[in-house]
Amino acid sequence: MPAMKHARATLLATAAAALLIAGCGNSSAPPASIGTEHISAKATAGRIAGLRPYLVGRGEETGFDIFGTVTTDATSLDWAEIPGLNPARTLQEVARLRAEGFIGGVSQQLVGVGDPGAGVSTVARFSNPTGAAQAEGELTHQFVKTYNRLRHQPGQFPVPGIPGATGVFALTHQGSAAKIIWVEGNCVLSISNSSRLRSLETQIIAAAQAIYTRTGGKCS
Repeated sequence: MPAMKHARATLLATAAAALLIAGCGNSSAPPASIGTEHISAKATAGRIAGLRPYLVGRGEETGFDIFGTVTTDATSLDWAEIPGLNPARTLQEVARLRAEGFIGGVSQQLVGVGDPGAGVSTVARFSNPTGAAQAEGELTHQFVKTYNRLRHQPGQFPVPGIPGATGVFALTHQGSAAKIIWVEGNCVLSISNSSRLRSLETQIIAAAQAIYTRTGGKCS
């Protein structure tokens, strides 16, 4: 989400943990015992090149619009570091991402239209499909674990037209949260939403299908 990421300044505080646990964060100084990954600007561009089409675009999700600019994370620390996440958990996330072969990722914040909703669309590139599949499983696990801890009884829903996609949701005190995670080649994609609406499945499925149709289900 993925393993969940992953937005900066999520607009609904109660949804922040589940939405951000997808993986993308804003890095400043590395926590103790995390080695810095030194990557040249040229190498960074190569790692992230071509990932933006795998994000939700303007007008592709009813009730939500893109907010701000696309965020690029070229190291596992950048992707793992989330505001409010304790350093020990950040260390765990960095270790997991490196083991999975994380290469880089991009994310786009989403904002509700006519509703105080929030969300994030992310895509992370890994060195091989196995690592991407492992990351997908972790994103699903973290969503379910977070909302179980909050006692919001998460469940799953089908995502037609996207092979292997997982849709998860939870009813919250403020409304609902939903997330779709799927793998395309070496990449794991996710869309996370939270809103006062009691159901988000229809619009988040349509957004995921729009991405899958545009990209052809391939990401190397």
